[in-house]
Amino acid sequence: MATKKFNFGKAYSELETLVADLEGREIDVDADLPKFEHGLKLAKQLLAKMGEAENTIKEISLKYGEE
Repeated sequence: MATKKFNFGKAYSELETLVADLEGREIDVDADLPKFEHGLKLAKQLLAKMGEAENTIKEISLKYGEE
Protein backbone atom coordinates (compact mmCIF):
# COMPACT_ATOMS: atom_id res chain seq x y z
CA MET A 1 0.00 0.00 0.00
CA ALA A 2 1.45 3.38 -1.03
CA THR A 3 1.89 6.08 1.60
CA LYS A 4 0.50 9.50 0.79
CA LYS A 5 3.27 12.14 0.74
CA PHE A 6 2.84 14.96 3.25
CA ASN A 7 2.33 18.33 1.56
CA PHE A 8 3.39 21.07 3.99
CA GLY A 9 1.78 23.93 2.08
CA LYS A 10 -1.53 22.16 1.69
CA ALA A 11 -1.61 21.12 5.37
CA TYR A 12 -0.73 24.66 6.51
CA SER A 13 -3.44 26.15 4.31
CA GLU A 14 -5.99 23.64 5.59
CA LEU A 15 -5.08 24.45 9.19
CA GLU A 16 -5.42 28.19 8.52
CA THR A 17 -8.87 27.59 7.03
CA LEU A 18 -9.96 25.49 10.01
CA VAL A 19 -8.74 28.09 12.50
CA ALA A 20 -10.44 30.94 10.63
CA ASP A 21 -13.69 28.99 10.49
CA LEU A 22 -13.66 28.14 14.19
CA GLU A 23 -12.67 31.66 15.25
CA GLY A 24 -15.23 33.35 13.05
CA ARG A 25 -18.41 31.99 14.60
CA GLU A 26 -20.08 30.35 17.57
CA ILE A 27 -18.80 26.85 18.22
CA ASP A 28 -21.10 23.85 17.87
CA VAL A 29 -19.30 21.35 20.10
CA ASP A 30 -20.81 18.26 18.48
CA ALA A 31 -20.09 19.36 14.91
CA ASP A 32 -16.79 21.15 15.54
CA LEU A 33 -15.01 18.70 17.83
CA PRO A 34 -13.86 16.52 14.88
CA LYS A 35 -12.60 19.67 13.11
CA PHE A 36 -10.69 20.68 16.23
CA GLU A 37 -9.14 17.22 16.49
CA HIS A 38 -8.15 17.31 12.82
CA GLY A 39 -6.59 20.74 13.35
CA LEU A 40 -4.48 19.41 16.22
CA LYS A 41 -3.37 16.49 14.06
CA LEU A 42 -2.35 18.89 11.27
CA ALA A 43 -0.48 21.11 13.74
CA LYS A 44 1.43 18.11 15.09
CA GLN A 45 2.38 16.99 11.57
CA LEU A 46 3.49 20.52 10.65
CA LEU A 47 5.64 20.83 13.77
CA ALA A 48 7.25 17.46 13.05
CA LYS A 49 8.03 18.49 9.47
CA MET A 50 9.49 21.79 10.69
CA GLY A 51 11.68 19.86 13.14
CA GLU A 52 12.92 17.62 10.33
CA ALA A 53 13.73 20.66 8.21
CA GLU A 54 15.57 22.30 11.10
CA ASN A 55 17.68 19.18 11.64
CA THR A 56 18.50 18.98 7.93
CA ILE A 57 19.56 22.63 7.91
CA LYS A 58 21.84 22.02 10.91
CA GLU A 59 23.39 18.99 9.19
CA ILE A 60 24.01 20.95 6.00
CA SER A 61 25.49 23.86 7.96
CA LEU A 62 27.85 21.54 9.85
CA LYS A 63 28.85 19.79 6.63
CA TYR A 64 29.88 23.05 5.04
CA GLY A 65 31.41 24.62 8.15
CA GLU A 66 28.62 27.09 8.91
CA GLU A 67 27.12 27.53 12.37
